[in-house]
Amino acid sequence: MRHAPWTRPLLLLAVAAIALGLQFARYRSARVEAISAVTFAEQIASDARRLAQLRERQAAKESQALPDSDIVSTAATVLEKSGIPFSSVGSITADPAESGVTPGTGSEEQPSLRLSLRRVTIPSLGTFLKRWSESQAEWTMQSIRLTKSNPRTTEAVISYAAEIQFVLTQTEGSE
Repeated sequence: MRHAPWTRPLLLLAVAAIALGLQFARYRSARVEAISAVTFAEQIASDARRLAQLRERQAAKESQALPDSDIVSTAATVLEKSGIPFSSVGSITADPAESGVTPGTGSEEQPSLRLSLRRVTIPSLGTFLKRWSESQAEWTMQSIRLTKSNPRTTEAVISYAAEIQFVLTQTEGSE
């Protein structure tokens, strides 16, 4: 069987068009995969930057620890020297500063120390506060709340429950 002279070039043209179509389909598929890979790589880079930021924040927060790493022990010692027995201590809690700014104040949060005392007298509390301010000048009393231990007492010496909060106002290197 004999074919017309134009069928061979037409057949070659059809084969070339099919090959070109297949190449275009492969190119398009490869392009989609490449775009997907680039997007994935950008996401990984973004996640890595975010992780680095979080690690920096955590390291900064950890390095912002209380200057006297044993401030709770120091508080217990000052209480003892003030004549307040350890049995009067409800709790002593040291809180390192949180990173960031305190909402509404525009100021950074400061490390704090909270003391909860039971059955203390006003003179012994005054002695404690005086000794504390002399030995721990960088810690400033922020608040104190006194509540009569037994409001119906008729004793000559009235004891109180005290909630005291101190904040770190300066560190050894600042003034």
